[in-house]
Amino acid sequence: MDYKVIDYQESFKNDVLAAINQGYKDIGYSGIEIGSLDYDLNDIAKYYPKPSIFKLVFDNNQLIATYAVKIVNNKAELKRVYVKESHRGKGLAKQLSKDAFDYVKALGLNSLNIWSGTKCTHAHKLYLDLGATQTNDTRELGGIDSVVEKHFVKKFD
Repeated sequence: MDYKVIDYQESFKNDVLAAINQGYKDIGYSGIEIGSLDYDLNDIAKYYPKPSIFKLVFDNNQLIATYAVKIVNNKAELKRVYVKESHRGKGLAKQLSKDAFDYVKALGLNSLNIWSGTKCTHAHKLYLDLGATQTNDTRELGGIDSVVEKHFVKKFD
């Protein structure tokens, strides 16, 4: 991967918001709901303190992808996986997911929870291809689009 990956920096907040908003629209949602469902984006640095991570991926100084791993009480959750439309289909989401998996394994945790909106069918296929298991759990987040998420778990040996 010839992209530059950095930890989240506040100077890129507007770029992150615009990117994730567009990502939602690309798959059929209305966009981010910063006041409710997407509250973590109000203060990314505060919501993702170490050992949590929020990564930004750049190509020629343009933000093209994000991903985060939220760690609470030794439980890990993959969050905010976004790849700009022009960079999709090139294996970037796969590589970022693997990087997140490696990070969680390096922390000594044995699993990673993944919650993914029902409209994110390409992501669901990716997670299954990467060895995650879909559970029977769903959660209703609500919001403008009545968002429902499916639950996947990636286990590590």
